[in-house]
Amino acid sequence: VMFTYGKDHTFTHRGDVEALGAKGIAASFDFGHNALGDNTEYRGSYIREHAFTQIPMLSELMGPLVKKADITGRLAGTDASIYISENAYVDTINIMGNAQLSGNVVSQYNQVDDDNKPRLTALTFGVKADENGQSTNQADNAFKFSYDDNIVGLNNLSLQLAGGTTQFSGHHAIYEAHVASGASLISSSTYQINPDGAFINE
Repeated sequence: VMFTYGKDHTFTHRGDVEALGAKGIAASFDFGHNALGDNTEYRGSYIREHAFTQIPMLSELMGPLVKKADITGRLAGTDASIYISENAYVDTINIMGNAQLSGNVVSQYNQVDDDNKPRLTALTFGVKADENGQSTNQADNAFKFSYDDNIVGLNNLSLQLAGGTTQFSGHHAIYEAHVASGASLISSSTYQINPDGAFINE
């Protein structure tokens, strides 16, 4: 599954996506590069450059490539289950009941807003899904999720545990983490937190 241009898309995944060949990525959010060379023109979420100099922004770039990705299915990739490139901003990824991830979660996005604050991707675990597999604003106290791979996004990924029990192993480099009251994290992982972020356990 690939999202490659525009803004404010939504992604609701309830099925099974796997990319188990060489360099396989199950869900990719990536504007890619200009076939004529990035110095000709380079585009991405809140990015438009010519000769590596900022030029007037287009309306279709003024927003996240994907506003919300709701995952209740399986994503399996050799290189990554979820990949966010350096030019693609994803606002929120919700990992909800029955979801399965196999392969690293990777974000290379590293941009700031007009107030010089980082544009972070909320990677949430334990939000309740409705009957259509779309996220609600409620915590799912019955949520149980286990993940053995790595989460890599030191400048972009905000780890949010909203409800239920999440179990991690692996090595995680993230901007920040927040474990809400009522949510449980069981972990044998190592964590690297951005110097401007924090790990908060309520």
